[in-house]
Amino acid sequence: MEDSKRRKERDTSSSRRIITRSISRERYGRAVNVIVKDIVDDILGRLPLKELVRLKCVCKEWYSAIPRISKSVRGPRKIIVSSPSCRSLMIFDHEAAAAAVDDEVNNTGTTKRKVQRTRLHLDAPGDVAGSSNGLLLIDFERKKERFVLWNPLIKEHKTLPDLPPSRKMLNFFYVEWIGFGHDGCSDDYKIVRFLAFEDSSFEVLVYSLKTNSWRKLELEQPFSSNKIYVVVNSTQRMGTLVNGALYWPVTVSDVDGNRFQILRFHLADEKLCWMQPPDKVHHEERILRLMVYQGNKLCACQTLFRIHMWVLNENQETESEWTALMSIPPRVSKITNRVEKTIAPLSFMRDGEVLLGCKEPSGIKGCRLYNPKDQSFKWLENLGIEGWFYKQFTYEESIESLAPYNGTRER
Repeated sequence: MEDSKRRKERDTSSSRRIITRSISRERYGRAVNVIVKDIVDDILGRLPLKELVRLKCVCKEWYSAIPRISKSVRGPRKIIVSSPSCRSLMIFDHEAAAAAVDDEVNNTGTTKRKVQRTRLHLDAPGDVAGSSNGLLLIDFERKKERFVLWNPLIKEHKTLPDLPPSRKMLNFFYVEWIGFGHDGCSDDYKIVRFLAFEDSSFEVLVYSLKTNSWRKLELEQPFSSNKIYVVVNSTQRMGTLVNGALYWPVTVSDVDGNRFQILRFHLADEKLCWMQPPDKVHHEERILRLMVYQGNKLCACQTLFRIHMWVLNENQETESEWTALMSIPPRVSKITNRVEKTIAPLSFMRDGEVLLGCKEPSGIKGCRLYNPKDQSFKWLENLGIEGWFYKQFTYEESIESLAPYNGTRER
């Protein structure tokens, strides 16, 4: 009996040791896998987005992991250069253009490619109507299937459903503004079409990528009543996206005459409201531009010999919360010896400099960099975008895929 009992105890002890070693090996294997995964994620996170797109084909694990990793990878900021009558887009890498100027000055000879010409996938002229998270909204106004979402980096696109025109759209002349952006609350991409009719009424149409459908938005006061404002002009057809809201500068007319106001549409709660521009804005001027400053602030700018810029503080919508940002002095041309009056801001650089475009009726003539610290200018020559019209917004590359949504195609 005692021998049998000892053997049983030895067997039990041996089984426990085997189980313990097995658990230890399993825990060690899991720990190694976690460490290896963290190392691989760190390495992949240091690569350019174009390389990540190519490496998705390596294995299933990388295919599923790279979209997650790419969300923390900041793509280069670029400017979309387009003309509504063209079948192509010019994607201008202004950061590389500025670096190329420094390289030439320092004789390093490392000039990068600055301009990429990308043909639109439909054989028709198209215009960029919005940008968000690397996705572009293309408006093919002359085609029946008018709106297309497109990621030019990974060559994916989705044609949006047709929207039958309402009776009002058929019977009245109207002015249209378009906005596109990502709603972080619902994790949905939305397109907004704001229509202002000649009888001073408003109509707002909203598209949801999740539901793949359009709907008419029920408006509240003052937008639900006619004869409130007569819209005269908007200097930007495309809405400026900042922190989940879209903004348009609008010239309105009432009993007090013409004046600027800013129309705001919040993507989460889908509410419209009017905002006042900065105090120093001249309402007699035709143009008020809106831009994005530091990625999360709304910037208003106006050219009156000098280029004046103001910034709206985050989460504030009152007139008193506009703060003067900078005033760019006029530049005297070395060729004509005259003050250049056709310069307009195109984008803010990551280091705080401002990219200025010298534009003419025929398109862009050239670009300058303005450094607000020492108030100096730097001329950027032979960029390859001369003669093109430009969109005043920056585009940041991403590998955001449209594949989770029905009807996505690759090109």
